[in-house]
Amino acid sequence: MILSRYILIALRNHGSTRMIRGINNPILRRTLVLTGGALWVFGHLNLFRNREQYFPRFELLLSKSCPLNCKCCIHFLPDYHHNAEIEPAESVVNNMKKLLEAIERMDEVIISGGDAFSYPHLALVVKYLLTSDKIGMVTIVSTGAVSPDKDVLALLSNKKIQIQVDNYGKYSDKISEFTSLQSPSVNIEAYDTWDDYGNELSRGKNTEQLTVQYGLCKKERYCMMNGKVYACPRSAHGEALGFFVNDESEYIDLNKISNSKEVLSEIRRLRKISHLTACNHCDSCTEKFKTYSLNVRLKD
Repeated sequence: MILSRYILIALRNHGSTRMIRGINNPILRRTLVLTGGALWVFGHLNLFRNREQYFPRFELLLSKSCPLNCKCCIHFLPDYHHNAEIEPAESVVNNMKKLLEAIERMDEVIISGGDAFSYPHLALVVKYLLTSDKIGMVTIVSTGAVSPDKDVLALLSNKKIQIQVDNYGKYSDKISEFTSLQSPSVNIEAYDTWDDYGNELSRGKNTEQLTVQYGLCKKERYCMMNGKVYACPRSAHGEALGFFVNDESEYIDLNKISNSKEVLSEIRRLRKISHLTACNHCDSCTEKFKTYSLNVRLKD
């Protein structure tokens, strides 16, 4: 599934997804997808790429507002109570420029939150991201409960952009506004289960336990919020809400850095950490981690 996702990203970067979706012969479609995948593996993935300067995916946490009210939200979004500070688009763009100057490539930049369409300056940020030749794909994540931004929809002709809509059934009450677009750049995925990572309270784990957990969980979940680069979105949101205080080694503060050499040095340091403070406030990769049916996902 993961390989298929990146193959489609590679094909979209080459402007080929619309063509493939229009082919009815399944054998020919599969051949084209596999060919595109091979080109991506040897081109964009590049086994000899400098890992320190390469992000398969990178998240921009622009919106802290979400119309859903999920129990034990992985990002603690209901705790913001819709009063979170809105980061200026200029700040987001300037800090992304610093980051991109220091690295070689980001295969995919994912704009989330919250619901990405709750961020009032979304189109301005997306327009900048689309101009960078170091970014392969820009994915905007929505809950289907917020109307899509018309200025963003005007950008759908760009082969580098796609909208990922998570369909939560009756709770995604704006879903028809996305389906009516009938665009190959809009992907709607239905969910009938949700993962419970637990509440914000400390688990009282020791360093060895945290290191083991982080090693099991460690994914490419690097993200940026308020000018800081974190190794995990839960780490960013938990700190912003005051649930815990991250050690300075657990993030990169781009607001205090002016040159690309220092940014690269900080990236190298962040990639070497053994665990996060947020791990002590999370049940991922532990026996307490649970999955529930969707009907118990939302609070009353």
